[in-house]
Order: sequence, then structure tokens, then C-alpha cells
Amino acid sequence: MKKLLSVISLFLIQLLFAGSQIDSLENVLNSSSGEKRANALIKLATLYQSFSVERMESYHNEAIKIAVSLKDEKLLALVYYNISKDYYMLARYEKAVSFLLKGLDLTEKNPVTKIKLKIIYLLGIVNRDLKNYDKSYNYFKQTAEDALTINETTDYLLSRNEIANLMSLQENYTGALKEKKEVLKLAKEKDDTFVILCCSHDLGVIYEEMGEKREALKYYLESTKLERDPNFPREIIIAYGSIARIYTELGEYSPAIEFSSKSLELAQKFNLRKEIMEAASSLAIIYSALSNYKEAYKYLYKANSLKDSIYSEESSKQLNELQTKYETEKKNNEILYLKEAQASQQNLRNLLFIIIVLVLVIAFIIYRQFLHKKKTASLFELKNAELENANIKLAESETNLKELNATKDKFFSIISHDLRNPFISIIGMSEILLEDYKEIPEEERINFIIQINSAGKFTHHLLENLLNWAGMQTERIKVNKTNFNLREVVDEIIQLNSTNAKMKSIELFSSVHEKTIINADKFMIDTVIRNLVSNAIKFTGEGGKISVSSETKDEKIFITIEDNGVGIQPENLKKLFRIDNQVKTKGTAGEAGSGLGLILCKEFIEKNDGTIAVESEQGKGSRFILTLNNGYAKQL
Repeated sequence: MKKLLSVISLFLIQLLFAGSQIDSLENVLNSSSGEKRANALIKLATLYQSFSVERMESYHNEAIKIAVSLKDEKLLALVYYNISKDYYMLARYEKAVSFLLKGLDLTEKNPVTKIKLKIIYLLGIVNRDLKNYDKSYNYFKQTAEDALTINETTDYLLSRNEIANLMSLQENYTGALKEKKEVLKLAKEKDDTFVILCCSHDLGVIYEEMGEKREALKYYLESTKLERDPNFPREIIIAYGSIARIYTELGEYSPAIEFSSKSLELAQKFNLRKEIMEAASSLAIIYSALSNYKEAYKYLYKANSLKDSIYSEESSKQLNELQTKYETEKKNNEILYLKEAQASQQNLRNLLFIIIVLVLVIAFIIYRQFLHKKKTASLFELKNAELENANIKLAESETNLKELNATKDKFFSIISHDLRNPFISIIGMSEILLEDYKEIPEEERINFIIQINSAGKFTHHLLENLLNWAGMQTERIKVNKTNFNLREVVDEIIQLNSTNAKMKSIELFSSVHEKTIINADKFMIDTVIRNLVSNAIKFTGEGGKISVSSETKDEKIFITIEDNGVGIQPENLKKLFRIDNQVKTKGTAGEAGSGLGLILCKEFIEKNDGTIAVESEQGKGSRFILTLNNGYAKQL
């Protein structure tokens, strides 16, 4: 309750502060006209952006009418720019681009001005967010060139900084670092604090992409020095989000939650939908890692509710069509201008062109008649070949589509069936215990508790595999290869599974050499071996044996997980690693399984440039063989 009152108090303070500014500006409206009134309307629209889009748009429209009535193109361009900025902050990119192009059209024929620089720069930002990198680069390049002509150093440096960001987004990290360091050097010479801090954050982004997380964190923390400046809310939100992401990847969840919460709070304050979505997604990932699935679901639902409205494919398509239309109209106007300036010469050229065309047409007709029969046969042959190729591609597309649909259907089947059934068991047995606890014999109560525990562990294991698999499909899980000791990883896995093995009197041991070093993503390899050992325990009967061993050959290390359990039927061997054709078999003690673990194992191993193979004989056991890179060989 105290926390709720604090939040309400902060919100009321924000409303009162904004309200005082609104009252002041509305007083200006009542006593002003012309350009002064238009400027007040622009500021009022920005203030209402966070509270009422309808009022914001009403002020936009009145400001446009004033600028048009005054026939002041400079004022109208300024109005269009501020309207675009408001829509961009609301992530309504189609509207933003529409008004930016109108503003650019007004300033195109005039000398370079500050407002023209702002319009072109914001066009670059919007296209960067929509991943239209070529268009974005052209806009930033033009801003940098124009800024030099009117001695606008900050705009010049920011444009070069964004060009470096485009290099980083396209994984040209060397070029991006070189450009940013040069921009940072110039910014320090000019004592431009804002550019210095922007560069610091962007350098953090590049070092993060390169895997140097601590170095990235240092630059991100440096960029939060603007956190008390109300003029840069979006930059502060981005910095908070970057810091939270690094702490999450380092497994330091407490500061990760702190900075993600700061990011979400500030984004909600300024009604920045895209930033709200990203902060909520970050919190969902952190709480999921902490096994707090209730909080994780709450924030995941919040993020997904915004996602579709921001990033629809139709919106991107319309934006591209809008920009293409503008560029086409611009070129047509230039052609018309040249035609009017050179009318007499063009008439002569047209006459000569018509004569040349007529001569070429007559020559072409004669030539075509001569070669008609010969070319007809070749044309038919070419068309038949094209038709055959088209049929082959169509068949391939149909096959791929069927596979994708099968994958989707199976994934949802796992979620709807394998996740729901354990919860039904947990709820059903727990309700029986709640209602009839005293009437149920002690032995039966213990049995219920064991079954509830087993269902909970199964569901947790399945959720981990589902989250990891989904992360691989969306490429949220990045491969971070390092050299690490395999023996230490295997020993820890055996220790974690020793209790389950002892319950079935299974001998679980390792013969991995203590100095075996492999080069791979430690988290992924740990997940793979843990899944395979868990499966081996599940399908090995009382008194069985399970071993984990390794063998080094030149640049490769072969890891074998072997058991003497029930084995795998020959017809099921080829289906083990496919989500569209899963194999589900109960363990020797009736343990359930989803079949997703082996699919995840295969994807993790292949992401680390390795292979996974299986050998099995029904009734005698199974052997899974992993092939990975030798860490010592990588060092050499």
C-alpha cells in the first residue's frame, strides 16, 4: 500500500508540474497571435503528448493553419519538424516520416538552415530504427556535409556518430570504433558534453557486441551522467536499459532489476511506447532467470501488448512507399525545371531522337523478320527451362512451408499439452491433500507429495528447455565462446544428478581427464551434457551404469555419455533431433519427457561448430557422442 501511494504521489507531482507549464503556455495563447502563438502551440502539443494524443494533434493542426495563413515557409517547416518529433516519440513512424518529408520539401530549395539539419537528421534516425540502413546512411551523410557549411559542430559530430552506429549495426566493429574515437576526440576538443556522452554510450554498445562486457559497462555508466537533465529522456532510458542488459548477462540480477525498473519508470513518464516495451522485456528475462515466473509473465505480457502496434510490417511498407513517392516527385520536379530552362534545345533533341528511333525501329523490324524463325525455337526452349525451374522452386517452397507449419504446430503442442498436464496433476493432488489431509494415510500423503515434487521439477526443466529453444529461434541467445575446463563442468553436473541416480541405485561416474580444455560456449555445453545425463538416468533401470568420458584427437575433443539402459528403437533414431517429429518415451520409473531436450542439444552443439551423434541398441543402452573444438589447439 505504501508503494502504491508513493507511485500515485509521483504521478500527481508530474501532472502538477506539467499542468503548471500548460497553464503558463495557455495564458500565452490567450494574449498572442501569429508566430508567437504558433510556437506556444508547438510546446503545448509536446506537453500533451504524454497525456492526450487527441489534444496534441489539435494543437498541431492549429499551428499548421497559422503558419499557412502567414505564408511563412520557415515557420511551417519548424511546425512539421516538431509534429514529426512528437509522433516519433510515440513510435508512430508513418506519421513522423510523412511530416518530415513535407518539411524537407519546404526547405529543399533554400540555403541550409538549422531546421533543415534537424529534419534530415531525424529522417536518418527513423530509417535506422526501421533497419533501412542505406537510406539512413544517406540522410546522416547529408546532415554532416550541410552542418559544415553553416558551422554547426554539434550536428556534424552527431551525424558522424550515427554513421558509426550504422557500421556497428552491420557488424563492421573496426570501422565503427575508429570513427567513434575520432568523433569523441573532436567532441572533447570542442568541449561538447552531449556528444561526448552519446559517444560513450555507443562505444559501450560496440564493446558489448564484441563480447567485452566489463568495458561496455564502464562506458554505459559514464553515459548516465545526463540522468538529471530533463531534455534527454530517451537517451537516459537507453543508457539504463544497456546497463541492465549487461548486468543480466553477467548474472548480477539485483542491479539489473534496479536499472530496468528505472528505464521502465522514465519511459512510462514520457509515454515512450518502444522504450516501455524494451524495458518490460528486459524485466521479464531477469525474473525468468530468477525463476520468478509470475513477475516474468506480467512484464512479458506488457511487452507483447505493445509489440504488434509498433512494429507492423504494413507500417514499414507504407513508410518505404511514402519515401519512394517523395523521392520520385523530387526527381520529376528537377526534370521539369531542366526542361523549362532548355526548351528550345530540347525540341531539337526530341526531333533528332524521333528520327533516330524511327530508323532503329525500321532496322529492328527488318532484322526481326530475318531471324524470327530461328529465335522462336530458342525462345520456346528458354521459356520451358524457366517454367521447369519455377516449378522446382515452387515445390521447394511448399516443402519448406510444410516443415515450418509442422514445427509451429509441434511447438504449440508442447506448450498446450506438456506444460498443462503437470499443472493439472499438481493442482489435483494438492486439492486432495487440502480437503482430505487428515483422512489420507501417511504413506499415501508422502506419495502425493513425491508426485507433486516430480511434476514441479519436470515443468521447471521443460520451461528451461522451452526458453532456451525459443531464445535460439529468435537469436536472443548469443554464442560466447571461451576456453574452459570440461572436467569441472562434468563434475558439477554429476554432483547435481547424484541424488536422482542414487534413488535408482545407478552408478554415475566420469573419466574425463582433469586437464581437458574445450573452446565453446560454457553455458550451452553445460546445458547439453546436463540434458543427456538426465536422460540417461531416466532411461536406465535399477543398478545400471552411466559414464561421461572424453578423448582428444588433434584439434577435436570427443565427449561420450553412455548408459546400459533400455536403448532406443531403430525406427526412432532418425526422429530424435526433429521438433516436427518428436519421440516421447517414459523412463524406467515412469518419468515423463517432452522430447525438446535433444532438439535443444543439437542446436546448441551446432552453434558451437560441433556435431552430435547417437549409437543405440534396444535393451543394451545408448551412447551420445559430442564433437567440439580443442581449447589448447585454439590457444596455439
